Amino acid sequence: MTPDLIEAHNALPLSALDRYLPASTWPDNLTLQFHTAASSYPTLFHKCFDLVRDNVSGMYRRSSIGWNNSKKGKEMRHPALRYLVLLDAGTAEPSASEDDAADAADNDGDDEWEDEPDSGPVLAGFASFMITEEDCEEVIYVYELQFAEGWCGHGLGKKMLRLVEEYGRNVGLRKCMLTVCVENVGAMRFYIREGYEEDAISPCSKLNRRGEMTEPDYKIMSKILD
Repeated sequence: MTPDLIEAHNALPLSALDRYLPASTWPDNLTLQFHTAASSYPTLFHKCFDLVRDNVSGMYRRSSIGWNNSKKGKEMRHPALRYLVLLDAGTAEPSASEDDAADAADNDGDDEWEDEPDSGPVLAGFASFMITEEDCEEVIYVYELQFAEGWCGHGLGKKMLRLVEEYGRNVGLRKCMLTVCVENVGAMRFYIREGYEEDAISPCSKLNRRGEMTEPDYKIMSKILD
């Protein structure tokens, strides 16, 4: 896959991407939806944003990555991002079409992020990912793997991650990558168990002006997709 093919893949409509998504089964009360940022907007998109903010914004603020509501919202609206959204089947509502939502999703709004009313489907968790290039290599990059508190510890994250990896294999990619805060010890252990290792492009220890070694507060991890 070349950069031109990456661009071509990311330009495909949502309806043309289903062939890359493997079949999966979930507990009876859960249902999986496949979205772009546009097709998830506004209700599901805001719920995904709120979940990320609730789960990791504190760690981001304490790290060199930092946290800004507006910047994070813009990142999550990137047109090449794909979303796997896990919902409570009893409250899931029909998905908005990409055409109906595109104009709204492109509107950056004010610098301050405003919460949306808590309505619509109950969000159990989601994964977002992108087909992209890192260090001259085509990869599938996991941007988020987030679950609401009541849905943690049920093996759903492992299943969702493997679904993303299989998507990458079906596209023809050999590598999956992600970024994780060192402070997030539980996530680090989880990814290591799933076969991820620190990637060659992950930041290294540095010698500061006082002659002390400082350790990076986040790692870039990767896994070869056999």
